[in-house]
Amino acid sequence: MTIKSILHRLWEDESGAVAAAIIGAIAATTAVGLGVVSTLAQKKARKVQNKLSSVRAARERVGLVREARRKRASIVNLAAVRGVGEASAPQAGAGSIGSQLASGLSFLDEDLNLRKRINTLTGRADFFAGLANLSGQVATIAGNETTVGGFQSIAKGGKP
Repeated sequence: MTIKSILHRLWEDESGAVAAAIIGAIAATTAVGLGVVSTLAQKKARKVQNKLSSVRAARERVGLVREARRKRASIVNLAAVRGVGEASAPQAGAGSIGSQLASGLSFLDEDLNLRKRINTLTGRADFFAGLANLSGQVATIAGNETTVGGFQSIAKGGKP
Protein backbone atom coordinates (compact mmCIF):
# COMPACT_ATOMS: atom_id res chain seq x y z
CA MET A 1 0.00 0.00 0.00
CA THR A 2 1.33 3.43 -0.88
CA ILE A 3 0.95 6.62 1.10
CA LYS A 4 -1.22 7.98 -1.68
CA SER A 5 -3.64 5.04 -1.40
CA ILE A 6 -3.76 5.37 2.39
CA LEU A 7 -4.56 9.07 2.13
CA HIS A 8 -7.20 8.29 -0.49
CA ARG A 9 -8.83 5.74 1.82
CA LEU A 10 -8.79 8.25 4.66
CA TRP A 11 -10.47 10.82 2.44
CA GLU A 12 -13.11 8.39 1.21
CA ASP A 13 -13.84 6.73 4.58
CA GLU A 14 -16.89 8.45 6.01
CA SER A 15 -17.10 6.25 9.12
CA GLY A 16 -13.71 7.40 10.36
CA ALA A 17 -12.63 3.83 11.11
CA VAL A 18 -9.28 4.12 9.29
CA ALA A 19 -8.50 7.43 10.96
CA ALA A 20 -9.49 5.91 14.30
CA ALA A 21 -7.15 2.99 13.73
CA ILE A 22 -4.30 5.34 12.84
CA ILE A 23 -4.94 7.57 15.86
CA GLY A 24 -5.12 4.45 18.05
CA ALA A 25 -1.80 3.18 16.67
CA ILE A 26 -0.17 6.57 17.25
CA ALA A 27 -1.51 6.69 20.83
CA ALA A 28 -0.30 3.15 21.56
CA THR A 29 3.14 3.88 20.11
CA THR A 30 3.37 7.09 22.14
CA ALA A 31 2.40 5.25 25.33
CA VAL A 32 5.04 2.59 24.71
CA GLY A 33 7.69 5.24 23.94
CA LEU A 34 6.89 7.21 27.07
CA GLY A 35 6.99 4.03 29.13
CA VAL A 36 10.49 3.26 27.84
CA VAL A 37 11.67 6.82 28.53
CA SER A 38 10.24 6.62 32.05
CA THR A 39 11.98 3.31 32.72
CA LEU A 40 15.33 4.68 31.51
CA ALA A 41 14.96 7.77 33.69
CA GLN A 42 14.21 5.61 36.74
CA LYS A 43 17.27 3.47 36.03
CA LYS A 44 19.46 6.58 35.78
CA ALA A 45 18.02 7.93 39.04
CA ARG A 46 18.82 4.63 40.80
CA LYS A 47 22.42 4.81 39.59
CA VAL A 48 22.78 8.33 40.92
CA GLN A 49 21.22 7.28 44.24
CA ASN A 50 23.67 4.37 44.52
CA LYS A 51 26.59 6.70 43.79
CA LEU A 52 25.37 9.14 46.43
CA SER A 53 25.13 6.31 48.96
CA SER A 54 28.69 5.24 48.11
CA VAL A 55 30.01 8.77 48.60
CA ARG A 56 28.24 9.09 51.96
CA ALA A 57 29.61 5.74 53.10
CA ALA A 58 33.14 6.76 52.05
CA ARG A 59 32.83 9.97 54.09
CA GLU A 60 31.65 8.01 57.11
CA ARG A 61 34.57 5.58 56.70
CA VAL A 62 37.04 8.47 56.66
CA GLY A 63 35.41 9.87 59.79
CA LEU A 64 35.64 6.51 61.58
CA VAL A 65 39.30 6.05 60.65
CA ARG A 66 40.10 9.62 61.74
CA GLU A 67 38.36 9.13 65.08
CA ALA A 68 40.09 5.78 65.66
CA ARG A 69 43.50 7.28 64.93
CA ARG A 70 42.79 10.18 67.27
CA LYS A 71 41.74 7.85 70.10
CA ARG A 72 44.72 5.55 69.58
CA ALA A 73 47.14 8.49 69.55
CA SER A 74 45.55 9.80 72.74
CA ILE A 75 46.01 6.43 74.48
CA VAL A 76 49.63 6.08 73.31
CA ASN A 77 50.44 9.70 74.28
CA LEU A 78 48.87 9.39 77.73
CA ALA A 79 50.72 6.12 78.36
CA ALA A 80 54.04 7.70 77.32
CA VAL A 81 53.47 10.75 79.53
CA ARG A 82 52.79 8.51 82.53
CA GLY A 83 55.78 6.32 81.74
CA VAL A 84 53.81 3.15 81.08
CA GLY A 85 54.07 3.08 77.27
CA GLU A 86 55.31 -0.52 77.23
CA ALA A 87 52.65 -1.81 79.63
CA SER A 88 49.95 -4.15 78.39
CA ALA A 89 46.95 -1.97 79.31
CA PRO A 90 47.69 0.89 76.86
CA GLN A 91 48.52 -1.62 74.12
CA ALA A 92 45.27 -3.46 74.77
CA GLY A 93 43.36 -0.17 74.67
CA ALA A 94 44.94 0.73 71.34
CA GLY A 95 44.10 -2.75 70.03
CA SER A 96 40.51 -2.33 71.17
CA ILE A 97 40.27 0.90 69.17
CA GLY A 98 41.36 -1.01 66.05
CA SER A 99 38.76 -3.68 66.68
CA GLN A 100 36.03 -1.07 67.11
CA LEU A 101 37.13 0.56 63.86
CA ALA A 102 36.90 -2.74 61.98
CA SER A 103 33.44 -3.33 63.41
CA GLY A 104 32.28 0.15 62.40
CA LEU A 105 33.64 -0.24 58.87
CA SER A 106 31.94 -3.62 58.53
CA PHE A 107 28.64 -2.06 59.59
CA LEU A 108 29.02 0.73 57.01
CA ASP A 109 29.75 -1.78 54.25
CA GLU A 110 26.70 -3.86 55.15
CA ASP A 111 24.53 -0.73 55.32
CA LEU A 112 25.70 0.38 51.88
CA ASN A 113 25.06 -3.07 50.39
CA LEU A 114 21.54 -3.12 51.84
CA ARG A 115 20.79 0.36 50.46
CA LYS A 116 21.95 -0.69 47.01
CA ARG A 117 19.87 -3.87 47.19
CA ILE A 118 16.79 -1.89 48.25
CA ASN A 119 17.31 0.52 45.33
CA THR A 120 17.66 -2.38 42.91
CA LEU A 121 14.52 -4.13 44.14
CA THR A 122 12.52 -0.90 44.21
CA GLY A 123 13.63 -0.23 40.64
CA ARG A 124 12.49 -3.67 39.54
CA ALA A 125 9.13 -3.17 41.22
CA ASP A 126 8.74 0.23 39.54
CA PHE A 127 9.69 -1.25 36.18
CA PHE A 128 7.11 -4.03 36.39
CA ALA A 129 4.44 -1.65 37.68
CA GLY A 130 5.13 0.63 34.73
CA LEU A 131 5.04 -2.31 32.36
CA ALA A 132 1.70 -3.43 33.75
CA ASN A 133 0.33 0.10 33.43
CA LEU A 134 1.61 0.37 29.88
CA SER A 135 0.09 -2.98 28.95
CA GLY A 136 -3.22 -1.85 30.37
CA GLN A 137 -3.10 1.34 28.32
CA VAL A 138 -2.33 -0.55 25.12
CA ALA A 139 -5.10 -3.05 25.84
CA THR A 140 -7.54 -0.21 26.48
CA ILE A 141 -6.60 1.53 23.25
CA ALA A 142 -6.72 -1.68 21.23
CA GLY A 143 -9.87 -3.23 22.65
CA ASN A 144 -12.14 -0.56 24.03
CA GLU A 145 -14.95 0.22 21.58
CA THR A 146 -15.78 3.46 23.35
CA THR A 147 -12.25 4.71 22.80
CA VAL A 148 -12.26 3.65 19.15
CA GLY A 149 -15.67 5.29 18.73
CA GLY A 150 -14.25 8.42 20.29
CA PHE A 151 -11.38 8.37 17.79
CA GLN A 152 -13.88 7.96 14.97
CA SER A 153 -15.82 10.97 16.21
CA ILE A 154 -12.63 13.05 16.43
CA ALA A 155 -11.63 11.97 12.92
CA LYS A 156 -14.98 13.27 11.63
CA GLY A 157 -14.30 16.61 13.30
CA GLY A 158 -16.60 16.12 16.30
CA LYS A 159 -16.09 15.58 20.00
CA PRO A 160 -15.60 12.12 21.51
